Amino acid sequence: MTAAKTRKFDEAFFEDEFSAARKPTGSHRNRFDDPGSGTVYKSVSLPNPLDPLIAKVRQPEVIPPDHQGEKSPYWIFVPRAVAQKVATAKRERRPKPQINVTILWGVGGEIDAHGLRTVFEHAQSTVIINVTGREEGVTTLPDGTKVPTPAWGVGMGRLESVLGSLLDDEPDQVRKLLNTAGLEHAEPSVRILAAYSTGYRGMVQSINNNLLPLKDVARVVFFDCLYRADDPPLPARETPPKPLPDELNSGPDELIRGNHRNSPLNTRRALNKVLAAQPRADIIAYSVTTPGSPLYLHPSVADPVQHVAHVPLLMELREIPPFLKTVRPDRRDASIRLNRALRALLLTRYLRTGLRDDFFSESAVPKPYRDLFPVLPPRGQMASSETTGRIRGVKHLAIWQRENEARINATAKHVAAAQKLIADHHLVLPGTRGIGEELHRGFVGEFGWEFLL
Repeated sequence: MTAAKTRKFDEAFFEDEFSAARKPTGSHRNRFDDPGSGTVYKSVSLPNPLDPLIAKVRQPEVIPPDHQGEKSPYWIFVPRAVAQKVATAKRERRPKPQINVTILWGVGGEIDAHGLRTVFEHAQSTVIINVTGREEGVTTLPDGTKVPTPAWGVGMGRLESVLGSLLDDEPDQVRKLLNTAGLEHAEPSVRILAAYSTGYRGMVQSINNNLLPLKDVARVVFFDCLYRADDPPLPARETPPKPLPDELNSGPDELIRGNHRNSPLNTRRALNKVLAAQPRADIIAYSVTTPGSPLYLHPSVADPVQHVAHVPLLMELREIPPFLKTVRPDRRDASIRLNRALRALLLTRYLRTGLRDDFFSESAVPKPYRDLFPVLPPRGQMASSETTGRIRGVKHLAIWQRENEARINATAKHVAAAQKLIADHHLVLPGTRGIGEELHRGFVGEFGWEFLL
């Protein structure tokens, strides 16, 4: 039996990043990798400034000894206009232009897997840096024994060794990434801090360990990773911050391991630091799945949908879970309709991209999803919520749901078939089937444009 063709990282994940050039397998290359694109996309492996073996920080990550000292990959994407601006200033011996920096912590490969080069394509003064993270997993020992491996964060910022000496010729990792991308003649300004999934650990602890300057930060974004951050423990002689009123919960936390009353509340600590440095910074979160943005089983505030951390602007895209018994029926029904629309949107996006990239034939796509092809909006032209739709001046997901309700409802009986087709070809993320992961992973590619730039 011939193995199914699967997605690779050197390909375009979305139609708007298709190059005219194709690989021998038939898949499109990414147009930003074309020699004439004028953009820069580089990666470099650097030490983790949250690693207790090498980094001098007050609150290091808890990393298994056999993984301490490892380097991690960091990526940077430079849009064409930014590369030209810096090159021109250097050539003409003008002052270094200020370049805004967006840092996105994730699990690795977000710039490709979420199609973020298109988001930044026309940026005049902004680059994006992508920092990896380590998810929970299983490690096989030499004797064959399998042991669980915890998740931990990878930091970003100024790196100083436990020996008191700087570990690199350029200890400022932001500057190191800019230099790697040919932007030596630029003055970086860290403007947006964002995290996806496990990446929240690296973002939160980079802030708490003062690795980054916060004076210019305009926005902090959580992409389905709104956790309290119950570890690592607080530094010696430091007390946890006072929770906000909407974060208070006196009962047992039944969805997260550990006793939240003993939590260091690292997320709240980090947000307090940001707001102290820049009181006008926007704090934003997308809540898409219960594992990604957990809720209290027994809410102790007026809103029965109580997140374990509070943010001023929350895009709630999940289906309200059934364990919350006191939610009004109309609110629950609205959440079901919106979440069903989101799943249909994302599955349709993956299916149409896979079809146009020759992973399978049109007849393999369940008909209800083919019926959504004509009404699938281009990425960046539909917002996640009424609030962001109003800010950006575009249609939002709830309107799309109402306009296409019959077609969306028709997909309900074919979700498993669509998920299997996508999983068989690793269309969500190379190297993994990712079945059922379309919500947690897919929404960033759909709505990342709203606040990353």
